Amino acid sequence: VLAGWVAADELVPRKQRRTARRMYQQLVEEYEADVSEVSVRQYVAGLQARRAREAFVPLQFPLGGMIQVDFGHAVVILAGQQTTLPFLAMRLMGSTASFVKAYPHEKLEAWLDGVQSGLSFFGGVSARLMFDNASAMVREILAGGRRLQTPEFQALAAHYGFEAVFANPGRGNEKGGVEHLVRWAQHNL
Repeated sequence: VLAGWVAADELVPRKQRRTARRMYQQLVEEYEADVSEVSVRQYVAGLQARRAREAFVPLQFPLGGMIQVDFGHAVVILAGQQTTLPFLAMRLMGSTASFVKAYPHEKLEAWLDGVQSGLSFFGGVSARLMFDNASAMVREILAGGRRLQTPEFQALAAHYGFEAVFANPGRGNEKGGVEHLVRWAQHNL
């Protein structure tokens, strides 16, 4: 009965779902069940956890296999004034070697110079570079996850010979290595 209720509740808006306490009360009222509320709560929690579990594959990167790239922002004192300064962060995922460079803006020129500077710092180019969907690189997200890239970014990728991979919108876990580097740089540099 509880498994059916949990499954049925997934079809209604979250605010309208029954709580484990309400399920316990219904069991007692409708089925005259002789069970404790704690047992019902634990059972329902287990059912919900099994249904809601999202699977992730542990990521392992071969050396030079992928570089993750992102922009972050840090509050700094510049010429005696507190200001927010954007910075480009790159992480070579096979070795966790890192590169960070600050810019006065987050425009196309900063992206292009940052990628070029980072690749020069690493001493080579990975087969794949993973990016966000910044407007400096992506004009439009098309059906099937494809991206319409800006001509300048396409020229950069063609010049260096890397495959540009773009993270899904709102999925920071897909490029967790560089996200961690951004947080680290904000607190330590």
